[in-house]
Amino acid sequence: MSQQRSLLLTKQRKAVLDMITEADDHPTAAEIIERLNNRGYHFAYGTVYNSLRYLTEAGLVQELHVGDGACHYDRRTDDHCHIVCRQCHAIAEFDLPESAELVQHAGRRSDYEVQAMTLLFEGLCPACAHTA
Repeated sequence: MSQQRSLLLTKQRKAVLDMITEADDHPTAAEIIERLNNRGYHFAYGTVYNSLRYLTEAGLVQELHVGDGACHYDRRTDDHCHIVCRQCHAIAEFDLPESAELVQHAGRRSDYEVQAMTLLFEGLCPACAHTA
């Protein structure tokens, strides 16, 4: 029987989690810190980064690497896809019905037990494509 680490949401972790779950975008750590400050929280940077690591490891948020050098955080932890604009770096998400088939196919082709999937598409968002 595996022992599961009990979830400990300190005031700081809860505030960071709330900030991510209320976000309509995929904020970076710096954006989360700024938003926390705007709400009257003044946590040390290390506290926020440690909270983000804890929340990610606990499976409460998803950490995204979209090629702009910063980690972004997503409230959705289920398998879904992201697309990032190559020009303005906006991030959008969408479901791909075929993703379950992709996971099964990847498992068969690699002999791995696939536990998660990350699909990142790149392109131009409608606003940037319009001005290009």
